[in-house]
Amino acid sequence: ENGIFTVRMKETMQWYGYDLDTGDLVWGPTEAQPEYDMYGTSTAVAYGKLFSAGWSGIVHAYDITTGDLAWVSPTNPVGLDGPYNYMPIGAGAGISVAD
Repeated sequence: ENGIFTVRMKETMQWYGYDLDTGDLVWGPTEAQPEYDMYGTSTAVAYGKLFSAGWSGIVHAYDITTGDLAWVSPTNPVGLDGPYNYMPIGAGAGISVAD
């Protein structure tokens, strides 16, 4: 509905936004997401935002029309119980967006 399609560069963990009608680059690259997100990310687009999260356990919300980072939110801290700082979002545990 916003006329933007997105592409994630796995190697650099950055996002790009392209015009759906012309294919022209509209925004990007974004700042790199954390290293663990290279191993997989889950995404959703809703309310004018691109939501992206992965093995780092941090949810990133980008403005879909500008690519600006709107906010960042870590999931539950793992502490000393695992190899990650926050509970990873991956391996089939995708992002859900609801009212």
